[in-house]
Amino acid sequence: MAFSGAGVIREEQLQCPICLQLLANPVTTSCGHNYCQACLGQYWDKTAHGWRCPLCKEAFAQRPALRINTTLRDMVELFRQSAAHTDAELGPAPGPEGSA
Repeated sequence: MAFSGAGVIREEQLQCPICLQLLANPVTTSCGHNYCQACLGQYWDKTAHGWRCPLCKEAFAQRPALRINTTLRDMVELFRQSAAHTDAELGPAPGPEGSA
């Protein structure tokens, strides 16, 4: 995973390529791509083309047993906490009626 700037992680670096939300229970395929555990499971359940990586299309001979990537899960949680802390410091965004 690439970092931008001095250790700053952007939200899109922690997004699932399937649901485009922050990773939930992230799993990593053998080709190195990361997905929400549920998203990848549902993708594989619905596809008739065997088990492939949704991004690079690498094929797997059998359905991989995926385990939660705990390091990535912890990074996502830290990002969520940091974003919530930043939002709390900034206060609510002004609505259309608040702009002059």
